[in-house]
Amino acid sequence: MMNHFLSSLTLLATLILSVPLARTTSASDQVAEIGYSFQNGKAGGVAVAQIDTTSGKILDSKVLFESPDCRQPLKVRQTANQEYIVTNIDENNPSIFITGNANKLRQIELPTIPDDVQIADNQGLVTCDKDIIVAFDIERAKIIRSWDVGKLYRPRANGPESIFISSDKKYAVISFQKDNKTGKERGNRLGVYELPKMIQVADLQLPRDRKELHIEGNKKEQGPGPEVVIVSDNTLSVTLDLYGAVGFMNWQAAIGNKIKNWSAVPTSLDGQWGIAFPDRVRKIQFDTHTTLLVFNAGVDGGAVLISPKQRRVLWKRPVPPGLERAIYLPKQRMAFSVCSGKTKTRRTSAIEKTYAPQPYLFAFDFSSSQAFAEAPVEKIELTDKFAIKISRVSPGSNLLLIAVGTKAQQPDELITYDPLKRKIIDRQPTVGILGRFEI
Repeated sequence: MMNHFLSSLTLLATLILSVPLARTTSASDQVAEIGYSFQNGKAGGVAVAQIDTTSGKILDSKVLFESPDCRQPLKVRQTANQEYIVTNIDENNPSIFITGNANKLRQIELPTIPDDVQIADNQGLVTCDKDIIVAFDIERAKIIRSWDVGKLYRPRANGPESIFISSDKKYAVISFQKDNKTGKERGNRLGVYELPKMIQVADLQLPRDRKELHIEGNKKEQGPGPEVVIVSDNTLSVTLDLYGAVGFMNWQAAIGNKIKNWSAVPTSLDGQWGIAFPDRVRKIQFDTHTTLLVFNAGVDGGAVLISPKQRRVLWKRPVPPGLERAIYLPKQRMAFSVCSGKTKTRRTSAIEKTYAPQPYLFAFDFSSSQAFAEAPVEKIELTDKFAIKISRVSPGSNLLLIAVGTKAQQPDELITYDPLKRKIIDRQPTVGILGRFEI
């Protein structure tokens, strides 16, 4: 066990010393803009927080659009042309809204409620309820294709959720997490599609090899539960919700419709299966080596750093359940997160989900081999409000943008924070209740 730890330590020491420095912010980048979705009960839309990257002052929250037709905006993406795309999860008007610098608002009506949305060049992909996937042209704001993806699989697939776009934008991977309530329509698989035409090239039905972790009597919870997909070092990594693990397979084989070299490692701190519920993942690049910083939503929480290439846990620390996807500052070799507090509990007949947010910023120190081996996760109290969402002000800035609020899932104030000085720089109310920051 000690030799295993020392080899992990040696690897991280080598990787840490070779981390490249972050680029310097130029004068033309002095004002950063971070988009976020918001709603006020009667209407919703997208606003942009404008931040002076030198002083850290929040200059404004500029509303790009606000509409009663967009009452429940959620996930926000920014295109290469600086346009914003937001999902509206209102069951009475499921839609995609697109707005740009000219504030020209375009709407794409969807057949059912959207879940995830991702961008590949000028094409958007969105997964929806009732097994629907929609491909749309961003520039023309027009649906290219909409289809019941479940019908394309044997046995029929159920519940498309997360979308991953490969770095070369040649492939999309869609996770199908659960079976349906009768068990006849099957999740627990990954669909691989060739872009831009969305040609299905693989149906990867994952092993259901830990039946002791399945929930008896609940036909939806009868497999590993794949969700978040990341590809690196010719390895496809995927979080396995019900198995409390991360699974791995060969990427080149996967796009050839084969599961090759499949293995999985639990993400709980004590190595138990089925309790961790890995929920948020940040890929951290150490020179040519990739690691995954994984946060658990199980009641015991926990954070682990995984090497997809070695398929093992390199580092682990106790943290509360429900940390948001980390922000990584490569120059400082530190990661930061906040706790929105999503917590999953395994019950006799189902998985129970609750929220217990916290008012802290969590700091993860990977700056040296000693810090990697010994440093605990630092818990920094920000305000008397819960810290719920987090973003980076800009790629060239060390400043963090944090959304806080007095109620779970309802942040109503923005904070700019300097993690090097451990200091709040500025704070300003959001436009309505913030949903998500742009990705």
